[in-house]
Amino acid sequence: NHHLSPTDPSILNIIDNQEALQQAYQYYHVVQLILVIVGSLMLLISAFSLASLLFSIVRDDLQEIGLRLAIGAHYSDLCLSYIIFGLLLGSVAIMLGLFLSLVLIILINDMHFYLVIINTYLYFKFSVVWAILIFTTSLLIILLASFIPTRSIKRIMPSSIFNFILTNNLPVL
Repeated sequence: NHHLSPTDPSILNIIDNQEALQQAYQYYHVVQLILVIVGSLMLLISAFSLASLLFSIVRDDLQEIGLRLAIGAHYSDLCLSYIIFGLLLGSVAIMLGLFLSLVLIILINDMHFYLVIINTYLYFKFSVVWAILIFTTSLLIILLASFIPTRSIKRIMPSSIFNFILTNNLPVL
């Protein structure tokens, strides 16, 4: 005849998962930090690539810029056109990146990763607030990357471009 006492601690075997849950959250925060660092580096590399592209476009359009300046175009109008081009190009790239991240989140969630540590499934969610924050920050960085190459337009002297064209027997546009 065996009687159980409700105050006897040996009848309950409760497993405390708090430590495992804390460790899983630490792993999650480390992964999140790594993703932020990688994303930031990718954004900076993209901004440098965009600035390099705009530098080469301005250099290739030197004759056209000189001609426009010679017939009365304003430096600010020419700079604005290249800044708008950079912003449009960057905006398309940002939207493509956000779309691909959304697709990746959906694909990862469909795989149903199971975490043994915390006895649950791993899933990601797409945050509209983060998407807006990333888009705005990226747009500001792209604006800066677009602005830097256009400053070289202010150093262009139409007369020196025409002298270069005439002395090297280059066709004018």
